[in-house]
Amino acid sequence: MLYFTTVKKKLGIITKIIIQVIVALLATAFVVAGTIFVYYYAKGYRIDLKSRDLRKTGVINVESRPSKANITINGEKNGKTPKTVASLDDGTVDVKLTRSGYLDWNKKVPILSEKSTPIIAELFKEEPEVTQQIELSADSQLHTTIKSLNGEVLIYLTKSPKNVYTLWRYDLNKSFWNLSNNPHIVSSFTGSDIKNIRILLSPSGQNLVVLYAKTEKKVVTNIINLYNTQLTETTGHPLALTKFTTDYILTWSESENYIILDSTSDILAFNITNQAKYLLYKKAPDEKVVWTTDSQNNFYYTQKSLDEAGGYLTLEQSSLDGTGSKTLIPRIYYSNDEGYIEALRRDDAIHSPFTNSPQNTRFVGEISSIKVNQDTKGIFLSTQYSSYWYVTEVDKYIVINPYETTFLSFSPNNRSLLFTDVSNKKVGVFTFIQEVSNPIKQLGSKIVLRDADDLTNIDWISSTNISYQKGDSVNLIDKDGDNNYEIKITSSPHIFSFTGGGKYVHTIETIEENLKLTKYTIQ
Repeated sequence: MLYFTTVKKKLGIITKIIIQVIVALLATAFVVAGTIFVYYYAKGYRIDLKSRDLRKTGVINVESRPSKANITINGEKNGKTPKTVASLDDGTVDVKLTRSGYLDWNKKVPILSEKSTPIIAELFKEEPEVTQQIELSADSQLHTTIKSLNGEVLIYLTKSPKNVYTLWRYDLNKSFWNLSNNPHIVSSFTGSDIKNIRILLSPSGQNLVVLYAKTEKKVVTNIINLYNTQLTETTGHPLALTKFTTDYILTWSESENYIILDSTSDILAFNITNQAKYLLYKKAPDEKVVWTTDSQNNFYYTQKSLDEAGGYLTLEQSSLDGTGSKTLIPRIYYSNDEGYIEALRRDDAIHSPFTNSPQNTRFVGEISSIKVNQDTKGIFLSTQYSSYWYVTEVDKYIVINPYETTFLSFSPNNRSLLFTDVSNKKVGVFTFIQEVSNPIKQLGSKIVLRDADDLTNIDWISSTNISYQKGDSVNLIDKDGDNNYEIKITSSPHIFSFTGGGKYVHTIETIEENLKLTKYTIQ
């Protein structure tokens, strides 16, 4: 009896151990299976119970500004923004966002398996709200309007019945700590016989050059004054450039420290602080030199040369004081055969990078314009036939557009640039830096506006949206060429500018026969 009792106890212990082992194994298997499930679920895999199949899916993360927009995917409601929508099959889905009081947002979004695609939608009001309005002098006429490169400063010139010309500055993003009037008078000048007024505004809007001819007692005097637009009611500083106004074209440098003087004989840099002049380039008779500057006080220009392999161009660099000259790109081989570019226009791989050598160059035509922005790590080059992006880090080129091209501007995040296709009257976006977080955004060019010959004031308002003027209307479109809207403002603006990443639009308009500075909230 004692024997059986002992055996029974041992069997109980063994059974308990076996159960514990089985439980541990099952728990381990569950954890492993759960980990595998979570891994593949996160990768976008889903189990189709009907077909008993494992399929790969993608995910989209939908955000909007403002939020709480209704999401519809392929016609089915799917909650409100912000939201992550999973289990979407490979292919393309129609995404629609709606919000009361706002224009509908629509886009066809590619779904990539095992990928998460961000969607950030900018929604705009159906009826923009007037949040500020300033009436300008009732008895004055608007003579000239101009805005800074970043769109945050408006400069306008008015003329009174008593022939008083007044320069005004209006800050669109005035600092809380700035207690000066807004707008404020920069300066004024008087004359009954003032002609040929020209205004040269520096890129940031801080400095301003005014040129005009004033006649008194039959004597004509050419006036050139420099103004700091942040100051109020100044007399300005005369610039020793009077004799250069006839034969030279005056242009601000990107750094704003110099004014570039370009003539048929030479190119000079004029320092606005000490009024010293520096020779940047001496031209040969009938020589055409393509040049530009950057924000680091550098001057860039092209040179034409020839070797046994054929014609080539070089890109040279020097400081704006004429020192530190060096060759930036030693050889840009090119062809002048227009038939060669015709072949490129039929090439599906036209945007693939290429090295520049006599044997494999895709460079066609001589350089007609250049644009340098060191933050982009690239250089824009265009010819009479096409345009190119030179990647400085790898010494390679990419065709931007195989037709005559005009550079417009870089995007605020310095990942894309805006251009016009002059030959085909189109507007395009060229993306040269990949967005790592967005797998559907690819490098290369995309046409966003067609029939663009009558469009003006084309510019970025954010890194995702573009504004333009068509006739009397102000319009927006996203960088993919979708969601093209007309912004409803009171009347045709003399000038307009967007701030706040597109949240506000500022205008100078004639409303009920009065000039008014108006601020609209459109988001």
